[in-house]
Amino acid sequence: MIEKMGFGGAPLGNMFATVDEATAHAAMLAAWESGARHFDTAPVYGGTLGEHRFGRFLRQMPRDAFVLPD
Repeated sequence: MIEKMGFGGAPLGNMFATVDEATAHAAMLAAWESGARHFDTAPVYGGTLGEHRFGRFLRQMPRDAFVLPD
């Protein structure tokens, strides 16, 4: 399945600037509310910080409602 809109996780891992937890959560929520259902992350995004942030957020959502890349 290819989603219409995705959300890249590099900023959540502080790749370009420091992003606090509240801002990271707000960004993921805004993406979700805008229809994003493909969430892209990698271990290199902040030494897994981006993955952990996605995990905390996406645990609250129905698992069949979003896509994670392999």
